[in-house]
Amino acid sequence: MSQKTFSFPLLGGLDLTTPAATVKPGMCLSSNNYEPNDGGGYRRLAGYERYDGQPAPSSASYWVILFDSGIGNGFGNPPTPGATIDGGTSGATGTLHLVVTEWGVWGDDAAGYLVLFDVTGAFQDNETLDVAAAPFALAASVEVERGADADDLDREHLIASQEARRALIAAVPGEGPVRGVWMYNGVQYAFRNAVGGATGVMYASTSLGWAVALLGDYLDFSAGVTEFLEGEVITAAPSGATAVVVAVGVTSGSWSGSDAAGRIYIKTITGTFTASDTLTSTSGVADCDSAATAVTLPPGGKYDFRNYNFGGAVATNYMWGCNGAGRGFRYDGTNFAFIHVTGLSDAIDKPEHLHAHKKHLFFSFQASLQHSGIGTPMVWNAVFGAAELSTGDRITGLRDQPGDILAIFNRNRTYLLYGDDVDNWSLVNFSFERGAIEWSMQDLGWSFYGDDRGIQNLSQTDAYGDLKQGSISERIDPLYQRQKQNIVDSIRIKSKNQYRLFFDDNSGVLLRWDNDPGHRGGYRFKFMRFTYLHKVESIVAEECEVCGGAERVFFGSDDGFVYEAEKGESFDGENIEYFLRLVFAHCGSPRQKKAFRKATIQIDAPDVPVLRFSPEFGYGAPDQPPPGVFNFPDGTLNVGGGIWDIDLWGDFIWDGQIIGEAQAYIDGQGINVSLLIQGESSFERAHTLQSITYNYSPRGLKR
Repeated sequence: MSQKTFSFPLLGGLDLTTPAATVKPGMCLSSNNYEPNDGGGYRRLAGYERYDGQPAPSSASYWVILFDSGIGNGFGNPPTPGATIDGGTSGATGTLHLVVTEWGVWGDDAAGYLVLFDVTGAFQDNETLDVAAAPFALAASVEVERGADADDLDREHLIASQEARRALIAAVPGEGPVRGVWMYNGVQYAFRNAVGGATGVMYASTSLGWAVALLGDYLDFSAGVTEFLEGEVITAAPSGATAVVVAVGVTSGSWSGSDAAGRIYIKTITGTFTASDTLTSTSGVADCDSAATAVTLPPGGKYDFRNYNFGGAVATNYMWGCNGAGRGFRYDGTNFAFIHVTGLSDAIDKPEHLHAHKKHLFFSFQASLQHSGIGTPMVWNAVFGAAELSTGDRITGLRDQPGDILAIFNRNRTYLLYGDDVDNWSLVNFSFERGAIEWSMQDLGWSFYGDDRGIQNLSQTDAYGDLKQGSISERIDPLYQRQKQNIVDSIRIKSKNQYRLFFDDNSGVLLRWDNDPGHRGGYRFKFMRFTYLHKVESIVAEECEVCGGAERVFFGSDDGFVYEAEKGESFDGENIEYFLRLVFAHCGSPRQKKAFRKATIQIDAPDVPVLRFSPEFGYGAPDQPPPGVFNFPDGTLNVGGGIWDIDLWGDFIWDGQIIGEAQAYIDGQGINVSLLIQGESSFERAHTLQSITYNYSPRGLKR
């Protein structure tokens, strides 16, 4: 009987709930480490790699230099891997990975080539090649980047250079998990407990790795009569010590009552302050109650951050943070200060979440939401517009919504805050039944978050300023219900229209949403599953303005490392394992038996991917043979092609198809078929599976 074909695009993501007879072909019964691609198809997930500010492993390369007249190291031996090779004339340097001797004898006339990585400068032909100022050979060429003459050697040398660079990148010093990561002014910051766990420490990424961010010093004060201003010089009498004021926090009392008490954060100290000093400046007067004391972070907690400008100048765009274990804080890249909520002691002033809304800084303390005055985030005095709002349930997060509304998420309820300030705030109950799981909230125009019923989104109604709530995760509800109590964090990736939830077993789900008038509410939501090899403890995705606006994703793990995600082709040097199990496709005739012959998969891939397949027929009925796993036959993966004068030379395979095809002979019978596609790699660039075509021969009806 003649064969027929049935083709369908790979679209829609996971579908665990739609009845088998009506689910669309191209959706998935299970998946791991694929994501919905722009315009359709499933793209293998990008990798991640460790980070501390030094050059990334994925950016490493290698160079090949020919040599002759090899005289060795004085004993007739070539230099050893890891040695620094210097150009005697050029001054160029590189680290030796490999010496290949092609002819001759060391100590006399050895010749061959060197493989170097981390090369700086440009080597010259015929210059001496030195180790520790001692010549061992003459260069017989200039260096050639990625100059291996075979693909397998190119891969070997490139991996070696990447691993050498990876080994130089260190964990954040300290102990326990990384408790917070954040990017501010192009610098990545990480927070981890010090060894022994007595304090937390803030680190900044540098070109040499992690460096401790110095937090400065403070003085306790009381009997404050007039306020000290930031930037003023204070003088202590009788000690004569001086310092510059960084910030002032009032814990109790007030300046107007001549009984303000709190802390002055200082820098540029001269002399020694004492607890018996009187502090004065051009503006302020108070009693000094302590010597200058180094500022330290409390241990533990999990950090929440915002970058926000409460002032009117570029220089007043600060980083604001809190961690639930101590006071909130402000940092400008150099100067650090804790924020003192007036009336709260050290034991109570431990905000868990924060947000900047309409020039107010908001802190949450369990069920209490408190905010500063307008434009005065360091001042928490009711006289200047500070206030408290009670919500009756633990606050799990704060997010702005369209229409300049602040959504206040509790664990079991949700409020919306309308208005501009304390004079006209209107706290409206949005839902007394639905709240948000902590750390699950992200903004993609409006908020996505997880609650007990599923993944929700707040979207705008036709009436401007009003919002509606709806669950969007019905298709993955069994998976979500199993994992909802294990949510540890979430991110948005704006460049991909993605929202990702991370669970405590290293797995997660990602959501991509697209505008689509043909779907409910005008949007199409597609979910996929992923699994990292390292646990996400805290994660951030931010647009780096000093990096040209590029979006970068970093996460801190329980091993103390910070990793940059969406980077490289491996999970920090280890394989990315990926698979798709497609839904059973009946090819348009749900009760007709079929003899399936072949599956052809359209693939967009810059490299030949490592793929295997496993067919299953008739819903995996007992009378069917158990599915086996097969490699695609040699020659059936023709991929990696490009378009001349459009694609970059080196980014495509010469003679490769522009859109590749993988052909799998699947020989089996049943009313339908499902294909498992799987593989693993630590080197290949991401591929996209675009569509499937099944070849089959019709048989009789199944009765």
